[in-house]
Amino acid sequence: MFGFHLCELEWRQQSGKVVAALDEIVGVVEPGLAPLSKRAPEERAAWIERELTTVRPLLPRAYAFSAASTDIIVSLEAVAKLRARRGPQTVASLILANAEEPFEMLALLVLARACGALDAARCRSYRCSRARPPSQPARRSPRRCSRARRSARTCARAATYGK
Repeated sequence: MFGFHLCELEWRQQSGKVVAALDEIVGVVEPGLAPLSKRAPEERAAWIERELTTVRPLLPRAYAFSAASTDIIVSLEAVAKLRARRGPQTVASLILANAEEPFEMLALLVLARACGALDAARCRSYRCSRARPPSQPARRSPRRCSRARRSARTCARAATYGK
């Protein structure tokens, strides 16, 4: 009855960091070619489609990546382990902040698949737009990522319940 299923976690990262990590991995896998983010949109789309349908692993295990890329890889692998051990509902969403292009969301899906985060079941992915500058007044338009904020509030309440 009681357990981890009361709270749904989310994974969140900046889009620039995810794209940089994927560029670094692609630079190792395909040396001598331009970074994926610098290629033409048609070439990127073809690469991503090929990568999402291939069975070979994307991540070379014997290579040491930068600290930022390793952080993203390790955190997505932790999501994979948690979803495998506790069920896919434990981490039900991947949130990419400041994403402006569809390529950035696809880069997240490629990395999540490579790290095993999508093995347990499907996972929702959200794009959060840039936060408004402090000088701009708040608008009354529908909020983006309101479900993610609601989920975070619910998690915070569940974590503090009983203290």
